[in-house]
Amino acid sequence: MSGRKKTFLSSLVIVGALMGGTVAVAGPPQAPSGVTAPGQEALLTHVTVSYTTSYPDASVENRMTYAVSQKTSREEKIWQARQQTPPSGKDVKDWLVSHGASLDREDGPAYIGIWNDGSTEEAYLHNGKLDRADGPAHVWCHADGSTEEGYFRDGMKNRENGPAVVVRFSDGYTSEVYYRDGKFIKEVASYYRDGKFVKQESPAPPSVITGPPTQPTAPKAPGASGPDPT
Repeated sequence: MSGRKKTFLSSLVIVGALMGGTVAVAGPPQAPSGVTAPGQEALLTHVTVSYTTSYPDASVENRMTYAVSQKTSREEKIWQARQQTPPSGKDVKDWLVSHGASLDREDGPAYIGIWNDGSTEEAYLHNGKLDRADGPAHVWCHADGSTEEGYFRDGMKNRENGPAVVVRFSDGYTSEVYYRDGKFIKEVASYYRDGKFVKQESPAPPSVITGPPTQPTAPKAPGASGPDPT
């Protein structure tokens, strides 16, 4: 089971790296230095950047949306105009992050990653924290048909009416992990072994239940190996 769980947990590394911080950090939301404080959202604007990250055996197209103050947005345009050559999407992203911008989008995922094998990743963030009220905030769809979903509110794993982490492998193995306000409750694993349906429930932290020996092939998560996509 530990090998299976690494797939989902390592995929979170990309979001942590793109945010320039840690995923699922508890605490009240705070506006970053480049963003206006709560109550002044009308002064915010959003900047979307795109670029491709290449690895020895894979590549991913990154699309990120950042929230910045109008002042920071004006400064970013001035910075671009002063460059001798047009800055790349990654250059713009690095500049935005260095000036306090955070991944943020109200009408869709703030991060979208499309891998060359067809795998996709989407992350919904608000003020740099994974957060979505009406569905999973972090979604992986692997090329082999397996999927991973994580439900977050204000950066913490949380779901009131079901599992906060759901991993479905192409071989039929399913892992459901329940969290409330970031606190682990239980894990339920379902799979077929020797032609028989097996369902196990554990009150212990994830990676305790042992599932079938097979694992799906998944793309390497940026940050787990290869250059950092930030």
